[in-house]
Amino acid sequence: MDAVGVLLGEKTEGDWNAARALIKDVKAFMDKLLNYRKDNIPETTLIKLRKYLAIKDFQPETVKKVSAAAQLLCLWCISINKYAIVAKNIEPKKKKAKEMQAKLDEANA
Repeated sequence: MDAVGVLLGEKTEGDWNAARALIKDVKAFMDKLLNYRKDNIPETTLIKLRKYLAIKDFQPETVKKVSAAAQLLCLWCISINKYAIVAKNIEPKKKKAKEMQAKLDEANA
């Protein structure tokens, strides 16, 4: 739950009561996960997240032994990190494509 807390900007590190408070309202918690603004994750947040991802036992199959729900949250954290890496690599290409499209539109006008 600490890794999820990091992504959601909640202080849950090592505090089970804080983690329980985060998931107490299941609908609100699911809304936060489903509507997470994955395109604007601060680099500092990703650095904190990657500390958890580097933990040997932070693997979906290992976490599943403890809790199926925790396994899904583990997968969500891993997926958000992968998305952030891909998005960071693609952003310059998107900008270049937009510039090139503008030049093409200008030439065709």
